[in-house]
Amino acid sequence: MEKRCFDLETKALRVIGLSLYTNENAFYKLYSYLVIFLVVTSSYCPLHSMFAESENTSVVIENFTIGSALFIAGLKIIVGYYIRLDLANYLQILLGKEFDTDAEKYGALETKLIDECLRRCNTQTSVFCAIPFLYIFFANIPSIQQRLTKKSGWFLPYGGLPLWDITYSPNYEFALIYVNLANFAVYVSYMVTTAIVISIMVFLSYQCKILQGRIKTCLPRSFKNDVLQWPRLKNNLKDCLNHLTAIMQISQKFEKLLSYLLLVDFIGLSVIIASCLWHSITLESYNFKSAQLITLMLTAVVVEFFTTYWGSEMVKEYLAIGDCCYEIDFVGVDLRFQKSLCFMIQQTQRPIQFTVGGFSPLTMQSFLVIFNKMNKESLFEMNCKTLRWVALSLNRNEPIAYRFFQFVVYMLVVSVALSGLVALFQNLDDRIVTVENIAITGALSLGIYFQNRNNRNNRCFVANIKLFSICYTKNNLAEQLATLNSGVFKDILKSDNIDKTTMIKSAIWIMKFYYYLYQIYPTAYIAFGNTPVFEAKFLSHNNATNWVLPFGGFPAFDIKKNPNYTIAWIYQNVSNFVLYLMYANFNCLFIAVLIYLNLQCKLLQHYIRTSLLPNETTDKTLRWNQLEKELKFIIAYHNSIIDVSQKCSEAFAFTNLVDFVCIAIVTANSICYGLLINKFNFRFIQMLTLGSSAIVTEFFVSYWSSEFTYNFNRIGDACYDVNFINTDVQVQKALCLIIQRSQKSVEFTVGKLRPLNMQTFVTVKVNENGTERNGG
Repeated sequence: MEKRCFDLETKALRVIGLSLYTNENAFYKLYSYLVIFLVVTSSYCPLHSMFAESENTSVVIENFTIGSALFIAGLKIIVGYYIRLDLANYLQILLGKEFDTDAEKYGALETKLIDECLRRCNTQTSVFCAIPFLYIFFANIPSIQQRLTKKSGWFLPYGGLPLWDITYSPNYEFALIYVNLANFAVYVSYMVTTAIVISIMVFLSYQCKILQGRIKTCLPRSFKNDVLQWPRLKNNLKDCLNHLTAIMQISQKFEKLLSYLLLVDFIGLSVIIASCLWHSITLESYNFKSAQLITLMLTAVVVEFFTTYWGSEMVKEYLAIGDCCYEIDFVGVDLRFQKSLCFMIQQTQRPIQFTVGGFSPLTMQSFLVIFNKMNKESLFEMNCKTLRWVALSLNRNEPIAYRFFQFVVYMLVVSVALSGLVALFQNLDDRIVTVENIAITGALSLGIYFQNRNNRNNRCFVANIKLFSICYTKNNLAEQLATLNSGVFKDILKSDNIDKTTMIKSAIWIMKFYYYLYQIYPTAYIAFGNTPVFEAKFLSHNNATNWVLPFGGFPAFDIKKNPNYTIAWIYQNVSNFVLYLMYANFNCLFIAVLIYLNLQCKLLQHYIRTSLLPNETTDKTLRWNQLEKELKFIIAYHNSIIDVSQKCSEAFAFTNLVDFVCIAIVTANSICYGLLINKFNFRFIQMLTLGSSAIVTEFFVSYWSSEFTYNFNRIGDACYDVNFINTDVQVQKALCLIIQRSQKSVEFTVGKLRPLNMQTFVTVKVNENGTERNGG
């Protein structure tokens, strides 16, 4: 019966060009590419028209609303197209024997629950597929009315179309057909993609209900002639444990696969709702255009509601599995049965749940509030070498020549902040600006805010503070890096199977990606900063602008003559580039440490699942002395991860505090400065590079710190996945202790004040909005 599940969703996906089958013919592939082309290009026209017709506020808002909705929906569709093959494989697992029902064995309740699940999924999918037709209808009525009444015969339902002139036929008809096809394709594809995500959550919720029924009837089905038969009870218990493990494993796979789809939803749909409300305020009367906007806005609200509702239902039903275990009359039953129930209860205390991009759990609360070659000697070698090049060596035994080089570099970068402080007090004629400067630098004791509002050197001052904190903690950090590159952490990297090799390669690829990304940022910043200088120097005929510098003023001497100007220009570029490079590479090293610790947690999980009680030995009698060595290694490995993580957290705590206090100011000031520029040019791009690098740094460290906490907690899941039934009670007790210790998270912190996670990142971003408003 359950094999009929997802039939409607998979057929709808095939209709919209997102087929889950790999053996489609050439005509279908061509059709699929055409749909993807319509999806990708759909947002261009309204977004382009928003800038082309900037005089009419209502038209600008309309184009922004439609363009942003199409862009967000298109982004989700592209992500869905990218993951569709993995989605197909996971759906086959859901329709496989692990989730098969047996009415004869377990009763007719399972068939009833599956029928109810299928009915709900089909109803929701049908409603989701019908909404785009309603939207297209409401959108085209105003165009047809104005076309028939000749009031404005060339009006399009979804903003403008800048590709050709639409004020005469047949251009207008072609444009009307194109925008309707594009919008309909995007809307339907978006709703079908959403429908299958929700159907997956519905199916998993009902699987939890089915498992609850099996647990409740576990004991009654084990009696024969009024005598409890242990072989029957054992088989029934194994079925329940296997079902629970299957739900856990497939839920984790879907969570990882669909997290970015849900992230696009919760970020993008908020923008859609806000822009629809904004657009509705500008409408003079409530008509079909209002109905179009209401349909779009209600779609966003309904999608968020159903997604979070079924996410919460899945969590609730999973937690209810533990309640069912406790409701069983287990008193006097075999001790092995009671111990297994205890494991099931413990495991279900921490629910499986989908997340929004891996950051926040998908619940109603959310709705309301790779390189082939591996370097096995040291995964941090590239980061440490770059730090040494920029005078931040972590080696204590550097020669005297290198120490002199460090001294020169430190003096160079420190002088950047000192020159900024001097420039702060050079011009005190503007009282308002002076008070503003003193308020920011006095209250925060960190910011440098120039009298011409050129706050680019804020970065230099912040980087100087972090530079001193790095120098203070680098010896401790060097010790922790040496620990991570030796002992059990190094031994576990020896590849002995394909799964472990894949995890290690993936981690190395990610670490190298961040390394090259953080080398690009300083180069781009220097390039964008110097482009306006070259324009003023070689293309401008105004002599007053020929002496402009890329990074603020230079108070040491008069720069309006050569060679003074050239010396100042070289000094600013070298000092800013070196300082930015030092700052970026230390951040890169911190991210690499977080990725490496994530890898170690995953390797420990893999070791527990594959080495402790391998599948081929499950039917043999395993003695305690055979398992003692493996358990000791696992516990020692686990303790090593805990110990080094806590020490690394202490080493990075103060530098994280500098980041989250200072970069908030840098980001807000960069945005304020960018808004004050009258046109979008390279100066604006320079500010955008500076602000985006600050945000990207905060985001990445918060994300990987959250990932580390998540993977550390999953070590307990790996212990639960082990087939511990009938094993020595000491093994079960050791596994129980590991599970309990894994529930207490090891977290990196921001100055030991707050945990370094995505919640802290969001809090800082909210505070930046307040700083930005005050600065503006």
